[in-house]
Amino acid sequence: MQGRILGIRGKVIAKMLLYFTIRKLTKTHPVSLPSYWDPMKSNSYLLLFSISSLFFFLSFFLFCSELWSE
Repeated sequence: MQGRILGIRGKVIAKMLLYFTIRKLTKTHPVSLPSYWDPMKSNSYLLLFSISSLFFFLSFFLFCSELWSE
């Protein structure tokens, strides 16, 4: 039971982190996304890949911790 509560809390924390990062990006650049999101630049793909892999591993870790807790 406690593991399930921790898993739910971890998911809520992950969603809050995602929300606040998106909010901070749009707050600092209200008109458009920052210049490093320009798809013509090659390092934007590296940034997108690193962010997506970070969230994938975070969700995978939360999923595994929820499985182990039961």
